[in-house]
Amino acid sequence: MKTKLIILTIATLSLGLLTACDKDDKKVPAPAVNPTEPPKPTPEPILPRALTLEEKADQMIEKTFNEQKELINLVRRLKYVWEYYDPAKDNILLGELSERKQDEIGLLGAVLEDREELVEFFMNEKMAPLELGLIGALKIGDMKRADLFANHVTYDSGTKSKTVDFEVPKYWAAYIGDLAIFKYLGIKSSSGVKIINVNIGNLRLDRESEKIFRDQITQQLQQNYVRLDFYDNYWAAYNGHLDIVKYGMAHGASPSGAFFGAGSGGHSSILDYLYTLFDKYEYLAKNKDYFASWGLLGAAQSNNIEVGEKMIEMGAKLGFGVEGSTRYGQLNFLKFMISRGATERDFGYVYTYACENKHLDIVSYMFKNASNDIPFEGDSCLYSAIKNGDINMIKYLIENGQKVTEGNINFANEAQQVEVVNYLNQALNAQQDKPSQKIQIQDNDIIIEELGQE
Repeated sequence: MKTKLIILTIATLSLGLLTACDKDDKKVPAPAVNPTEPPKPTPEPILPRALTLEEKADQMIEKTFNEQKELINLVRRLKYVWEYYDPAKDNILLGELSERKQDEIGLLGAVLEDREELVEFFMNEKMAPLELGLIGALKIGDMKRADLFANHVTYDSGTKSKTVDFEVPKYWAAYIGDLAIFKYLGIKSSSGVKIINVNIGNLRLDRESEKIFRDQITQQLQQNYVRLDFYDNYWAAYNGHLDIVKYGMAHGASPSGAFFGAGSGGHSSILDYLYTLFDKYEYLAKNKDYFASWGLLGAAQSNNIEVGEKMIEMGAKLGFGVEGSTRYGQLNFLKFMISRGATERDFGYVYTYACENKHLDIVSYMFKNASNDIPFEGDSCLYSAIKNGDINMIKYLIENGQKVTEGNINFANEAQQVEVVNYLNQALNAQQDKPSQKIQIQDNDIIIEELGQE
């Protein structure tokens, strides 16, 4: 009896399940399955490729430090580089650098890692340049070792000039704003120097007032001369280090460099201080337009319209602002220069500057709006674009009439620019199929004075 009941129960449940499934099947039809279709294989996951040592090192560089020079960038990546650097072996991370530069980097790494035996190796056996080693010692506050580098000086028998170069260490100190290190380097770089040479730029408009200015400065410096130059003042002014700018100006550093850096950095404290110098020195006052022009160049570099206005009020030459705009890719500042009265004579080599620095927006704007009186250096522009591998610039120049030559293709081949070579070959073939025609600048009936009305 129990067996019959169990069988009946199972049958009832089975019937209920079948009925439920049948109802569900009516609501949602099952997808048709092709029994002959093989299952699709699961794709292999795409793994990211391993970074090269160069890419890893680049990741270590802080991008905000983009205004510094190559050597300073190398200083910042040295901690990483040293982990892979072996002076006895080839190093793929440093392979593209000259042996001299590799030795200099090795010396800096040895200093930062306090590897005394390697410091001696690079100094004595490799005769490594000492500049980066000096920076390393100053960076970690090892003044004893800094003195060792700074005093390790030899003289050329012909010129009696020092072989150690203090420029990069001084630029570094000016950039970070360390006055004590800056003074130390200035004094060390000047030891044994007998001739005082005040660096005031290349202007020679007023010989008499210039002589008075030199006399005023040199009288102050007879007992405390230090050797400073254009970029010492530039880096200090650019980053707003007023104490270093004052020290530099009091010891013969370039006013031009200070105005250039201050115009670019836009620091009011630096600018206000520099303005007071016009009341103090007749030479600077008489040539105010020249030094203001350097300030305008700096303002163009950073697109600082407010500082640009001030420099123009002081008599700055508009050509400096135009050049700065095209060199540094500041289209907005270029339009500002035009609105303030820049004409054809202020434009000089604007196309070349823009092409050299990959500023297609500047080139395009000038092509579409500039007068024919502004010289277009098409050959120079194309060579610059090829050198940079700037395919977009190359295409734009050729599409707007620039002719391609076999020399262009050979140059691209030497530069190993494969994409550029292929495009230039196509352009040359197309060019040979057409009758020759002169370069036409688009909309050349629009004169430059109208640009300011946009």
